[in-house]
Amino acid sequence: MKALLVNGSPRGEASNTLRISRAFAGGLGCEVREVTLAGAGYEPCRGCFSCWGETAGTCVLRDGMDEVLDLVRGADVLIQSFPLYFCGLPAVMKTFVDRMLPLTLPYLGRPMPGGGQSFLRLRDDAAMRRKKLVLIAACGWGETEGMFAGVRAQYDAICGRGGWTPVFVPQGELYGIAGLEPQIRRHLERFRAAGAEFAAAGALSPETAAALSETMLPARAYEKISLARWGDTAGER
Repeated sequence: MKALLVNGSPRGEASNTLRISRAFAGGLGCEVREVTLAGAGYEPCRGCFSCWGETAGTCVLRDGMDEVLDLVRGADVLIQSFPLYFCGLPAVMKTFVDRMLPLTLPYLGRPMPGGGQSFLRLRDDAAMRRKKLVLIAACGWGETEGMFAGVRAQYDAICGRGGWTPVFVPQGELYGIAGLEPQIRRHLERFRAAGAEFAAAGALSPETAAALSETMLPARAYEKISLARWGDTAGER
């Protein structure tokens, strides 16, 4: 098995989410390649749809994304890692997702089928659909319910409901707080164990998925930390 970890954080190596994603990837027990999008200079999709027409399957932009897509094609597990800042994908990850359009066949005007399945077919459909997509996204919010509604809707449209594995993590900002090393180590170990489970079963159990979205600290404690950091600028007294 081969895995590809795509780091879609604007912070690059300083990403809190990347630490979590690396722990999960480490639990897979296989070869893991990494790609960092920030600073790589990948251009956003131009919307020309040449990849559906005269250059079928190939983007007209020549900036190295073809090499990344080759890594996607060669991976059995694709891990997309990014922080959620404002209820959606950060720009660098949105660029990556848009630039994956050459992997799909042209849209032929058919309505989306029932069951939440994607309305786009993939080139080399059988091989691509054997791949596993894991989306790991941490946020600074105290909960994930509702915060990731937009992300979930987008990936359900692209992959179909049940066609990808969401891992949404609250309180990600705690990774930058000094003095929480014991809690962070236990938190990361939870993700390593989840990676091992995913490698063995090809999926996460509902219990494991729920555990990965549990908070590190009680809500009241996290509120105190947030107030200490942002209280003055937010007008809190």
